[in-house]
Amino acid sequence: MAEISFQDISFSYEGSETETIKDFRLTIENGKILSLLGKSGSGKTTLLKIMAGLLSPQRGHLFFDRGEVTQLAAKKRDIAQVFQFPVLYESMNVEDNIMFPLRVKKLPEIEARQRFEKVCSLLELNPILKSQSKDLSLYQRQIVSIARAFIRPNLKAVFLDEPLTALSPKLKWQLRKKIKMLQREDGVTMVYVTHDQTEALSFADKVGIIDAGALVQLDEPKTIYERPLTTFVGDFIGNPGMNFLPAEAFNTQSDSPKKANKIGFRAEWAEFVEIGEGGLSGKVVSFEADRTRDHEPHGTASIRSDWGQMRVKGSYQKSVGKTVGVRLNNQLFFDSNNTLINEDG
Repeated sequence: MAEISFQDISFSYEGSETETIKDFRLTIENGKILSLLGKSGSGKTTLLKIMAGLLSPQRGHLFFDRGEVTQLAAKKRDIAQVFQFPVLYESMNVEDNIMFPLRVKKLPEIEARQRFEKVCSLLELNPILKSQSKDLSLYQRQIVSIARAFIRPNLKAVFLDEPLTALSPKLKWQLRKKIKMLQREDGVTMVYVTHDQTEALSFADKVGIIDAGALVQLDEPKTIYERPLTTFVGDFIGNPGMNFLPAEAFNTQSDSPKKANKIGFRAEWAEFVEIGEGGLSGKVVSFEADRTRDHEPHGTASIRSDWGQMRVKGSYQKSVGKTVGVRLNNQLFFDSNNTLINEDG
């Protein structure tokens, strides 16, 4: 287990005119799960490769606990990795694939067998231990690669690079549950890279939002969702993303900070009301149902107002094409730099 610390790390790929990572600072707590979440090309996989020793930064320092590992070879870092597409030894069966790291380290047989049985039990691998790797499904191959990573003794960290991308939603949920159970059992530090916000927010102790090689926000999942520090995070997180309307649309609100430029609100923070009962109104242009309650379809309505588009969650009630009132039950204020304004204004 290790605390991982980036101190002013910068990295650029050969031939690139811009830095993929610039003056990056981040501390990952010992024994916790951190998800690095960002769009494709944001730099999250590059950060993971720097931690794993597969890339060396041009500037800055990387520490595992108090020891600098910036230039330390990957094989000397006591870490394990799981990739998007699992790589197994095709000539070996499942048991031999999982045991391979322990045999390389020449772990005593009794200790090796104890670790093997523990990991296989947690991941429910016993029925396929004698199967050949080439005969496994993608889900089975990925779970074997995860077992092979976690079975290693004295791990400082486990790094996972979008390991569930190719799986169905049901299998993703099952595997996330198993990975988290393994991590909690060993208390190993884990970094999980993904572009899937559902994976990140439901899995990690903390989430780091990455954009253009910079850490935009680092917080617990609930805070990321409820108090995004920028409009970028508010729009990126959530399905749908946060609504943003100009502050002028809310001039009747006496509690709006004077420097507010935009007001942001989640679709579920608003409700339909009679015209004139809320501060906003607009025409419902579409409705996407996601469930039914009291025989009424509930979902997200898209509304066109004089101030821009907004989305509101509620019941359908044949509202498409009608003009409706909208009242906010909660909102956030952002300045002209698209940054969240503190509650004290």
